[in-house]
Amino acid sequence: MVRYEFPTGGHDPRSVSKRDSTGENQEDSTTRRDPEIIYIDEVSIEPELEESTDHGQLYNSINQLEKAHYPFFLRLITFFASLALLILLPLFALFVAAHGLIAGLLVFKNPTSNAKAWYYWKQLKKTAAVMLSLLIATISPSFGFGMIILYFVLQGEEIHNSFLNQIMNRKN
Repeated sequence: MVRYEFPTGGHDPRSVSKRDSTGENQEDSTTRRDPEIIYIDEVSIEPELEESTDHGQLYNSINQLEKAHYPFFLRLITFFASLALLILLPLFALFVAAHGLIAGLLVFKNPTSNAKAWYYWKQLKKTAAVMLSLLIATISPSFGFGMIILYFVLQGEEIHNSFLNQIMNRKN
């Protein structure tokens, strides 16, 4: 769909016109001229091409997580899981550094080493996000689990094909 808009206002009050020797108006070189027509091209998205994530389902599941009662045992599990990931995170960082160094020594020309370096980098980011979310879930489980869901949804994880579906469809 193409939409044409006409600028509002008409004449800029700051513009100053001068008369030359022939008597015609001559605009000052410092004046600003507005375009007569602004062309805006809007792209309409087909309904089947829109994001498959149902935002209402996401918000409802986060609200459902907030209303749930969490036992103390769950808080201990999230705390110890975050500590375990905190211990493993430097190991993963060394793995990423090693594969990045190998890819760098090959001047990023080998697609398999580049793919492995990129894969391990993404896994490191995912591990760090889960570790921080679990640490937050120790204090506030609904907020921590909501952050995990939000991270994976924003990273493009399919809700229907992962463990997020189990978390979001959990009945209290």
